[in-house]
Amino acid sequence: AKAAIFVDVERLDQFTKFGADELLVFLDPFKRKKVKLGGGRKEVRYTFSDKRLAAIEAALQSGLAVGFGEIYFELSYAPFAEQGITTSVDEPGAKSLFALAKAHGVPVQLHLEVEHVETLERLLQDQAEVRIVLSHCGYFPPAQLSALMDRYPNLYAEVSLVFNKDIQK
Repeated sequence: AKAAIFVDVERLDQFTKFGADELLVFLDPFKRKKVKLGGGRKEVRYTFSDKRLAAIEAALQSGLAVGFGEIYFELSYAPFAEQGITTSVDEPGAKSLFALAKAHGVPVQLHLEVEHVETLERLLQDQAEVRIVLSHCGYFPPAQLSALMDRYPNLYAEVSLVFNKDIQK
């Protein structure tokens, strides 16, 4: 494969023309939607969809997708969600996602930042048979991330944005 890409499952057909040998496709069963609030404010809602999960299972079975991601469990800020996004790892949709990942032996790439290390450790213990890829290394200090990776063999790190000078923490 030439590149990893996160694709909206509803737009997967637009990416199949490149061929499975060109892209590693990751899909998210949660739907992001901007909602207008009073006073001109906006909020991003991030909700689980059984329909999207079923489409992802079909994509995994056909080989069009290789995993789940990027799943936002604790996102403090992003240009598309300035107020952040919080999703419980204990909600039924998250549990369905991890059960499907385990059944298909595929990784789950998630966004969970250093401030939520207890949640990450509980998830790594509860989902010991699922490879969990921590987006942007969770912005963890290298020594702390290294210790976690030594303790949990199912933890992997993804390094995008880690060295981006425009990201302020």
